[in-house]
Amino acid sequence: MIDEEQYIAKGDYRRPQIGNFISVKQYLFLRRNGKKVLLLRFFNELGHTVDGMDYTVFQCDAGGNPLACARVSHGDMQFLPGEFYAPGTAVEVEEACADFSVVFSEVRSECYRYRVTDGGVSVFYVRRPPSEERARKEKKSEGGWRAVLAALITVALLTALAVGQMAISDAVGNQTGLRRGREAYTALTENAQARIITAGERNVEV
Repeated sequence: MIDEEQYIAKGDYRRPQIGNFISVKQYLFLRRNGKKVLLLRFFNELGHTVDGMDYTVFQCDAGGNPLACARVSHGDMQFLPGEFYAPGTAVEVEEACADFSVVFSEVRSECYRYRVTDGGVSVFYVRRPPSEERARKEKKSEGGWRAVLAALITVALLTALAVGQMAISDAVGNQTGLRRGREAYTALTENAQARIITAGERNVEV
């Protein structure tokens, strides 16, 4: 079934936000398959790649009266510094929702957690679970051994190639020596035969 969408309103997010953090830039209200939803567009001012974030959308009606709140969590993302990010999923809101505010609770970047409390950001380092840390070390060790093995294989191949070239050179040298020996033997034989012939001719003349 194809989603039916009806545009309602869009604009820039004007509420105060934390500097040098993840900020909300634009919003879009839609009616999708009969339900009112909200789409958000974020910008990464944190300076680090974000792989997860949690926030709450507080809804208000046209008079500013609170309606409801929706907790949202994003994971398995790669939100690069200095770039925009628009989640693929929309936030379902009340039909009377005309305004909203976004309050972050946590932003994740590898082992670091940026938690928002009282309008400020506190940074925490979260150690990986022992199993995950062990797997990471084993993977790193395995990669190191693979590199060493590849280096040893390369050295062995180069050594074999060098030995082969030396053997070929020796073989070529031996063949050259044999050829030269044969040429010298042939020359000596021919000289000896010439001397014998010359001596024979002289004897005949005498």
